[in-house]
Amino acid sequence: MSDVQHQLTRLEINVTSKCNANCVYCANDLKLTEQSKNDTLPLEKIIELIDRVKPEIINFTGGEPTLQWELLLQYIKEVSCRGIVVQLDTHALNLSREQIDTLIAAGVTRFHISYSTLSSNFTELRGVPYVRFETLENNIRYISDLEGVDCLCECILHNDNHQDIQAIYERCSSLGADEFQVQPLMPAGKADLSMMLPPQKLAKILKNLFRLQKAKTPIKVWCSYVTRCSKYSDMIYVPRQQGATGVIKGITGLESGCQEGWSRLHVHNNGDVIVCDITNAGPPIGNIYDSDILEIYHNNPFLKQLRKEYPQECAQCEDWDNCHDVCPVFMTNLNDETRRRFKDWLNENLKT
Repeated sequence: MSDVQHQLTRLEINVTSKCNANCVYCANDLKLTEQSKNDTLPLEKIIELIDRVKPEIINFTGGEPTLQWELLLQYIKEVSCRGIVVQLDTHALNLSREQIDTLIAAGVTRFHISYSTLSSNFTELRGVPYVRFETLENNIRYISDLEGVDCLCECILHNDNHQDIQAIYERCSSLGADEFQVQPLMPAGKADLSMMLPPQKLAKILKNLFRLQKAKTPIKVWCSYVTRCSKYSDMIYVPRQQGATGVIKGITGLESGCQEGWSRLHVHNNGDVIVCDITNAGPPIGNIYDSDILEIYHNNPFLKQLRKEYPQECAQCEDWDNCHDVCPVFMTNLNDETRRRFKDWLNENLKT
């Protein structure tokens, strides 16, 4: 197992909790907004935050961040002028080309766009008029054609859309997407356990999807719970060139697997700091109005345990840094000295 140097290199900032879509699989935990101190973080707080952390990349998210248009542009300009990579997480359902150009001029170099449904069930699963589907596709095509800007399409994979995943990938690739990200659904926010795919089904889906992979639109998978030690791993592992046991093909984060609490934290528009935005992992671990974010990062008991503890049987696994037991946030509990395995949780909750 590699000696991981813990450094906060990435921030995800929730610009607003408001959204003008109503996706059935949305991981937003609406309970986080009930005690909101402010609807948005003031610009001076954003400046203070980025100057303190000096991250390599910031992604602005929501809700739908473009609903706070003028403030978002100010955020982006302050971040980009400091040489920090700016990613915008958006549903892109309402953006005009002029607005896209304005965002790029302000400093956005990565667009992370949700594309989890085909046209046939678009309105049903996303809760917006069908006309927005054409807007979505036109925007993906437009952004993908621009030089110096990356268009990343993400599909939340769940029981209601898994049969369409290959067609969704083919469509995103035909639109020119620079990357196709698969995020297996976790039970959080509006998404409940019934929407989560059993490991065997997930492995089969990924195996068939990777057969379609095109060089121009590589496939990345986040939070895959078909790990090296899974009994279904042979479905998506490929042999190493030098004859070692094998690696998961295409299943990765950026440079490693789970970043949450290791190299990334999430800051909500009310100042709350949370570990991961797609899990129900308990209350916030702090608030930037009350505490220094680096103090939270280095000294919060939950984060310290998260980064220190791991199952003993993982100690010699060369795939640990691309796995981190899939979701240690789910399994780490300060009130329990024995850390559970994520695969045990899967066996208890999902039929294979």
